[in-house]
Amino acid sequence: MSDVGDGIRIGWEIDPFGNSFGVVEKPHFSFKEGLLMIVVYVSVRTKESTFGDFEQILSEIQNEVRKMAGCIRNEWYRDPHTPQRYVMYGEFDTKKHFEQYLNSSLVKRIGDELIPLLDAPPEFKHYEATILESS
Repeated sequence: MSDVGDGIRIGWEIDPFGNSFGVVEKPHFSFKEGLLMIVVYVSVRTKESTFGDFEQILSEIQNEVRKMAGCIRNEWYRDPHTPQRYVMYGEFDTKKHFEQYLNSSLVKRIGDELIPLLDAPPEFKHYEATILESS
């Protein structure tokens, strides 16, 4: 991990499928037990001929999402057995910050630029989660 200032550190990790991905640590997010956060799950499948374009646009959007207020984690994973399938796991510190994200120009860009590259509508779930314990 490399310190890039303001306590923010960036680096690379390897997921269980052997794919590398960027990680951003923002230590100023300190959770307290009993508080609610938003957990996001998205699964998509690109058209066979569009996954290169999808990855390029996704990378740009992901970098901007990670800079948004309240974004704790936004990680996309590519399925090694189905190269056109991607899964995202995300966290926002509050419902308010998540709603700001949903109403942002980034979500509009997702609709305008990424959705047309998909083979089917995305599957997504948003959860309110209570923090029971944190380290």
